[in-house]
Amino acid sequence: MSQSNGLALDRLLDNKESSNSVILFDSVNQSGNSLLQNFASRAAKDQPLVILCTETSPASFLKAITNGQNASIDFFDAYSNPNGWNDNVISGKQMTAGQTCQTVSDLSDFKSLVKGMSERINAHKICTVIIDSLSPLLLANYEQSYQLVRSITALATDQRRVIALHHTDITYSNNSVQHLPSLTDGLQRFFSVSVQLQPPPQTAMSNMAQLTGFNPVEQFSYMITMSNNTTALAKIMWKRKSGKILHETNAIRFDGQRVVVSSAIQDEEEPEDELEAPVAADPTANLSFNLTLTDEQRRAKEKLVLPYMKAQNRGVVEVDSGDRSGNVEPPSTGSIYYEPDAADDFDDEDPDEDLDI
Repeated sequence: MSQSNGLALDRLLDNKESSNSVILFDSVNQSGNSLLQNFASRAAKDQPLVILCTETSPASFLKAITNGQNASIDFFDAYSNPNGWNDNVISGKQMTAGQTCQTVSDLSDFKSLVKGMSERINAHKICTVIIDSLSPLLLANYEQSYQLVRSITALATDQRRVIALHHTDITYSNNSVQHLPSLTDGLQRFFSVSVQLQPPPQTAMSNMAQLTGFNPVEQFSYMITMSNNTTALAKIMWKRKSGKILHETNAIRFDGQRVVVSSAIQDEEEPEDELEAPVAADPTANLSFNLTLTDEQRRAKEKLVLPYMKAQNRGVVEVDSGDRSGNVEPPSTGSIYYEPDAADDFDDEDPDEDLDI
């Protein structure tokens, strides 16, 4: 696989290489919202967006996008009124110039949602589709969420990119899918790139700087909020068109709405102490007789030529038959002679002569 310049996460954020679908896996220990919003901010500079909001209001998401007021965005609001309980929510409204918002009042109606999103996606030759969280969809309808993800990712091309976020630490009570692979493995099959976000390991301050490339600022706090880490690790699995898979770990630093990516230096594994092999007991020890050979006895044993070796190597080994001239006997040959015995019963008659053939 040809290596491109730059870190993998930087190339994904800038969309410098083919990555038509990206899924971010986060947890309560390390949130992926900032990274998802950074994807949206960079994409909004030169292409329209189609955003499905399930955990964030469209107004809050728009505020988090850099220069989002000037971007062309189609929002699908599944956050404000997902169950249709609030009659005061307007089903469709114009947010600002070039930005629309369609309210999803029945989150369980996946067919209408997929149809509406597909129409907006197909209306753009180049666009980026953002799903801020798959968890509410999975909680609403586990099986149909797979169909929604498959339908949306099927529209992804080199010019249309789908980016979704999924919380890995949420448990879904569904007894009918126990025979299927894990949810994370199942979602990875739909996306060409998966990014697993993890908090930096709790190591010493000096090791933290070596691992992430940033010097942490020591702050006093009674409560540590892990999901607001300013640094994180991103483990990337990138399935290339050639069939090869790129694995890379990058360090991330969140500086407001800006994301700084650096190479993560993995801790050098300490060499494991080699286990000494147990010494086997010597069976020849403490015997009244000697089973070992001295050096002189071993040399004599090696020089000894046994009779059967003389027969096998005749023509190679000099035979000591009293002839001290050093002549070598020629290789032996043998023949087999058979003499019929008087008791042998041989019948010269044809046993089939009575047959009329």
